[in-house]
Amino acid sequence: MAIPFQRRCAKEFRVALDAVRLDHIVLNHLTWEPGMQVTGADGTTRDVLGDLLSGEALDRTADTVHMHPDLLRLQEAIPSYYLAVLPQS
Repeated sequence: MAIPFQRRCAKEFRVALDAVRLDHIVLNHLTWEPGMQVTGADGTTRDVLGDLLSGEALDRTADTVHMHPDLLRLQEAIPSYYLAVLPQS
């Protein structure tokens, strides 16, 4: 998940790929991104997770990981798409 999602963040925030840093929580093949930092052209770094979990970006993020927007907000992290394909009971 990391590289494709890092590319998506770079595109979303219009920065170079190496300007995006992802924090990872990993359990086997499951991954969550509880933090994402973007370094701007001025050299300042900011966490953009909140930006991806609000407004129109939330809908795009939810579509990317195939998960309901409210669930993403509750997790305060962005999961890998693997969680969306787990069997439902």
